[in-house]
Amino acid sequence: MNTKQNTTYLSNENRRITIKTLVFLFVLSAAVITLCSKCSPIYPFNNWDDTNSFFTVGKAIANGKVVYRDIYEQKGPLLYYLFVLVYRISETTFIGAYIFEIAAAFLFLLLSLKTIHLFTDKKVFFIIPVVAATVYGCNAFQMGGSVEEFCLPLIMYCFYTAAKAVMKDSEIGKLQWLIIGVTSGIVLWSKFSLLGFYLGFGCYIIVYYIKRKQHKKLFSAFVCLFCGIVISSMPVIIYCTLTRSFSDMFQVYFYDNIFHYSTSEYSNPIISKIMNYGIGAATIVINNIACIPMLICFVIYCIKRSQIKILILVLAEFICAFLLIYAGGKRYDYYSLILSFIIPVGLISLYNLLENKIKILSDTRIQGYIPAIITGAAMLLLLVFLCPNTYMLKYKKDDLPQYKFTEYILQSSDPTLLNYGSLDGGFYTVSGIVPDCKYFCVLNLKTEELISEQDKYIKEQPPEYIVSKEEDGQYGSYTQISSAEIENRKGKFVTYFLYKRNE
Repeated sequence: MNTKQNTTYLSNENRRITIKTLVFLFVLSAAVITLCSKCSPIYPFNNWDDTNSFFTVGKAIANGKVVYRDIYEQKGPLLYYLFVLVYRISETTFIGAYIFEIAAAFLFLLLSLKTIHLFTDKKVFFIIPVVAATVYGCNAFQMGGSVEEFCLPLIMYCFYTAAKAVMKDSEIGKLQWLIIGVTSGIVLWSKFSLLGFYLGFGCYIIVYYIKRKQHKKLFSAFVCLFCGIVISSMPVIIYCTLTRSFSDMFQVYFYDNIFHYSTSEYSNPIISKIMNYGIGAATIVINNIACIPMLICFVIYCIKRSQIKILILVLAEFICAFLLIYAGGKRYDYYSLILSFIIPVGLISLYNLLENKIKILSDTRIQGYIPAIITGAAMLLLLVFLCPNTYMLKYKKDDLPQYKFTEYILQSSDPTLLNYGSLDGGFYTVSGIVPDCKYFCVLNLKTEELISEQDKYIKEQPPEYIVSKEEDGQYGSYTQISSAEIENRKGKFVTYFLYKRNE
């Protein structure tokens, strides 16, 4: 495409994103995160073990400990650097995470709107509240603060940039390649199993340039991409150099995740992969309910409108993302959240397919009221039907074991604490304690080894308090002093027990 055509398109697109639009997107982002995330101040506490674990590591780093060497967790270092900032904002709450969640949602919805504009010239702003409700109200969102949630707008930038290039038959500029490199580098150092999307995108681009014998442009794109990855890798390089922790980082983040985190229920590797992906696809249907229907709508739309190039690009991105996410055999609910990049284009595809069949969608007399109606309906659906976390609104802080136990723990002048035998329950978060034990909780890998290390710690350097899910746990010279129950998820209760070391 020539320069004049490009300029015209960009100016038309930019006129759609007004200050009024940006303000609405921000308010919508704040509203949807406030309703859906347990990091929100309307909830008494975010009891999700993953978010608490990230917070504990961020707090440990802020207090001088070296991640992977002094404190063991398996996600990427950039995620923990983010949670250092979360901790700095508030030392015993998730207000910092809540702020970053709103920022991430704002960027995702803004990029979603810009992507939707690629498929229509009509005023379809009312689709954005539906995007917000379906993405942040699904089970895959979990309780708020996941690495998938923070990486979603980064992937959405690449998705929008690539879709724009294909739809407008234009080239991706050097600055855009650099930004894609930066965002992919952030994903690499946060959770590398989310890189499947970029692999699909990369395969498409390589084939595209090679078919057209544009080897110089391919090389230029690779250089810009590589420079972007280097930029986002610098914090990791500097941190590991200063702390001399390169070997610890590679051991935990790469080796342990690749060779210890994967699981298989079948001896035959082929059957194992088939079952992994089959059950993985089923979990998407359950936890990210709009994902597959929107993918189908997008495929139908592209076939009907003969948009084969964009169809191939998006299928490559979606399929590669799916394959890498579920390659290891784990199938946690939140895994499918990263696939939500398909939802905006799926919804605009559905709109384009139904526009001429449903008169209300093209009735100019009521189009001005549609955004307000859709937004109100989406927020009502979130509050009453969709969001799995609203059950927690009936509780107060004093009802939760994290706050009940902290009243006992903080009676000591310099308390020490161990979260024994399970994932991080949030007791470090509320009490403000920095764990002394490297294996401060038990993760979903090397479980038996981690419990063995915790047992060793109790014998050699017994903490003053132990929190456990085991009633009448045998930890040596300890006495159970309290117990409390929490509704961990809607209708699912967990009981914690607090033990104090005998004098």
